[in-house]
Parts: sequence; C-alpha cells; structure tokens
Amino acid sequence: MSDSPSEHTRFKQYLRDLEHVADHSELAVVGAVLHDPDQTMAVSAVLQHINRRAGGLDGDQLAAWARSMTALFDGHDLLLRRLRDWTTLKAINAGQPLDAVALTDATNWLQQAVAETTTSSAALTILAESGRTRRIRNTATTRARRPSR
Repeated sequence: MSDSPSEHTRFKQYLRDLEHVADHSELAVVGAVLHDPDQTMAVSAVLQHINRRAGGLDGDQLAAWARSMTALFDGHDLLLRRLRDWTTLKAINAGQPLDAVALTDATNWLQQAVAETTTSSAALTILAESGRTRRIRNTATTRARRPSR
C-alpha cells in the first residue's frame, strides 16, 4: 500500500491550489500538477484551471496569459487546443472578423461556448446551420431568434 494520497485527494488539492495560486507562482504550480504520474487527472485539473482563469480575462490579458502557459503545455494537445479555443471565443465575442470555415471546423467545446455566449448574429447563423451537434445547432437557433438587447 502506498503512502501517497489517492488521485482523488490529489485532484481536489490541485484544484484548491490552482484556484488560489498567486500570479507569480502560477507557472510553477501548473508545472508541478502536470508532473503528476496520473496524467489524466493532472490534465483534467489544469483544464479546469484554464477554463476558470481564461473566463475572467479580457482578450489582451488572455493572449499574454496563454503565451506564458504554452511552453508548459508542450505535449498536451488538449490543453493547447483549449487555450486556442478560449482565444477564439474571446475574439468572436469582441466582434473580430469571423472565419466561418474555422468556426464550422472548431471543437464541440468552442462551438457550444460560442452558441451560448456570443451576440454575433453571423456566428449564431453559422452554428445554427452547421454546428456539429444537435445541441449546438438548437442553442444557436434559439439565441439567433432572440431580439438583440
């Protein structure tokens, strides 16, 4: 029997550590989490951190933060993809030019996030017609029909 805490205990601790990490310590803490032998659990904890942290940043802050995280995520395609998804989501929601093909080819996560949050009628129209899942298409269709606020 091992003296190290279970992956469930480590996961909860990682989430607490990442939630309260100071900016100056963030790279070290994220790096330490990613060195956990249970990579599935470690990546899941960092993915939750990305979603929490990126959601609270504006586009410029997110771009700078994503650049600082990218080197740590080498070899972790899911984490790199989620950083790109967040950057794209913030760009769409800021009204930057929309690439219809890229949105159609985007991950389910990004398509759903855009369908749920954007006010871009162009993005909603694209997703209502070409969203990857029924849920994405329905969400986009419903939101596209709502009057602008």
